Amino acid sequence: MTLLAIILTIFSSFDWLIYLALIVILGLQIWLVLKEKLISKQRLKVRLALNLFLWLAVLLFVIQPQWKSSANTSRVLLISEKTPSEYIKKVKDSLKITESFSTKDVQQRLTEDLDFVDHLGNIYLLGEDFTLEILSNLSTKQMTWLPFFEKNELQDVRWKGIVRKGDMQEIAGKIDLSEENTLKIKYENQVLDSILLKKGLNNFKLRFPAFSIGRTETALILGEKPLQKIAFFSRQNPPIAVQFILNNPDFESKSLAEWLGKNGNHVELTTTVAKNTQNQISINKTKEKFAPDMVITDPSNASNQVVKKAIAEGKSVLFLNLTNPEQELKTINLALGLHYFAKKTTNEDFIKISENLTALPYHFEEKPNQKILADYPVAIQRNFGKIGVSLFNETFPLKLSGDSLTYEKIWTSVFQQLNPSFRNNIDLAAPIFQDTKTTISLNNRSITAKDLKIANDTISVENSAINSLSSETDFNFRKTGWQPIHDSLEVYVEEKPSNLWKNKQIDAFLMVNSKNNAQNREELSHILTSKLPDWAWFLLIFLCLTAVWIEPKL
Repeated sequence: MTLLAIILTIFSSFDWLIYLALIVILGLQIWLVLKEKLISKQRLKVRLALNLFLWLAVLLFVIQPQWKSSANTSRVLLISEKTPSEYIKKVKDSLKITESFSTKDVQQRLTEDLDFVDHLGNIYLLGEDFTLEILSNLSTKQMTWLPFFEKNELQDVRWKGIVRKGDMQEIAGKIDLSEENTLKIKYENQVLDSILLKKGLNNFKLRFPAFSIGRTETALILGEKPLQKIAFFSRQNPPIAVQFILNNPDFESKSLAEWLGKNGNHVELTTTVAKNTQNQISINKTKEKFAPDMVITDPSNASNQVVKKAIAEGKSVLFLNLTNPEQELKTINLALGLHYFAKKTTNEDFIKISENLTALPYHFEEKPNQKILADYPVAIQRNFGKIGVSLFNETFPLKLSGDSLTYEKIWTSVFQQLNPSFRNNIDLAAPIFQDTKTTISLNNRSITAKDLKIANDTISVENSAINSLSSETDFNFRKTGWQPIHDSLEVYVEEKPSNLWKNKQIDAFLMVNSKNNAQNREELSHILTSKLPDWAWFLLIFLCLTAVWIEPKL
């Protein structure tokens, strides 16, 4: 009866035609072997045994025999493809995990054993090749993700999806290098910024001023190898009104006024050329009465009524052309009630920051309400308005030497801190991936509309309960490439799946999943069903075929 049950089980599980074909093949093999008349009985027995072994290997491959064993499944390791075996062993030893499964094995077990997940404890995911289908099937369990990255591969990267022209675009990320190398951001053949990274794990930041209007595509390059396309959209900044008040004409202020005017701003340059005589130059003059959003001057004008009025109205003021910081900062502090202090760092006349760029040999002492710009000797303090002080000697030599990119970088960084708050700002973190949640933030909106146009959809946004001019929403982009958003703006949705895309999907899924599942601490013992992997069967069949083919030639 037992034999009959086994036979019925086998024949109810597999196609009759497969077994019929195997029986026919066995008969054909035996007939062909016995047909040979010119070989010895010993040789006949060997040939017959080899053919039977081949047939038996094929039969067992079709049947797929299984065996059961007891295993500790309180903690298991799920391994994605292309993860090196040495790294797998290292992780298993470190976490003291005895049971591990490949993604293919998990998919098969989920199909064959409906209770498979119930007998698992805490799950550790090693690598990136985990589909949302697998993660969903395991969602009732506590999961910990252990990403694996190849050397010289981006582990993380982020930038602003939408910026204003003149704003600083910052690309930040993480990469593990096999050797020291240079990472750079390039636009066509021009290097916008670069950094020398050491061997091993590096966190990096690259910065450059947004120089265009509309779609902008740059490239992140390691040595000569492209790593990632950095695509973003630049929108035009509304012009601001800047008033220069100077006691003496100088190239530094004139160059800065021209640069501001070239970027579409309204500029008035008032210079004292003689006693009671002033010279006034206007750039981009309009019919409207000039009302400055920002005043740029030197320390001797700290008590000027225009300066005091600008600060009282919450406008920005920038002090340039310092020569004796200790005394001039006292003048500024006394006139405006500020707390700027600078300490001398060397007895030299200046300190060199880079080629064609120097500064006074002082550094600002940090104060709670002050911000010192990274890499630059410029400090910003908030009072009623924003007051900045620059310790640069002169920056215009950069333009004369042809290094306009560094010149723009400096003053873009400064004015980004001093500019007034613009209306209708929109923030998206890039890269943006297809079918992955993207958070869109809007602030300082002039119109508190409830709807936002994205791609071909109109979605609702919820205004903040604290600030009615700010709102936020989430959206999944279904198409790739440049997608319209918020009237005339666009965002770039990544075209090809990558490890960064896989990482973002896994991270987002596990963030939600971790809130729903508590960590399992009890020891679980489960009877697991095992079987030979396909590669082992193919190797066995290949060896049998090779033996059958070689035997007649010996």
